[in-house]
Amino acid sequence: MKGFTKLTLIGGIFLTALLMAVPTAKAQLAGAYYWGDLNGNGVIDLPDYTGLSGVFVNPATNDTATYVNYPKSRYRQELNGNGLIDMPDFNQLGGWVSGNYSNLAGN
Repeated sequence: MKGFTKLTLIGGIFLTALLMAVPTAKAQLAGAYYWGDLNGNGVIDLPDYTGLSGVFVNPATNDTATYVNYPKSRYRQELNGNGLIDMPDFNQLGGWVSGNYSNLAGN
C-alpha cells in the first residue's frame, strides 16, 4: 500500500480488531464536547479515531507524521499540547477509544 509502512498497516489492523471488540467509550458528561471527540457527538468512538488517522501526511516518510498549519476546526485533534497533530495524539485517541482514560484531557 503506497504511503504506509508495514508497521502502520499492522498496527492499524490490530487496532481496528481491538476497537471492534471493545465497547464504545463514553464521554464523562452526556452531550459534552471533549478533546478527542472530533465530531462533537459527545462520545469518543471509532469515527473520531478514523478522522484523526485521516490527517496524517505520508507516514512512510516520517515516523511522527505531522499535519502543520491545520485549520482551527482541527485543533481539538491536537491532544498532547505539542502544537502538532502527530503520532502521540493518534495513540492517545486510540487508547481512549479502547477505554484507557489514564491521560484524559477533558473539555
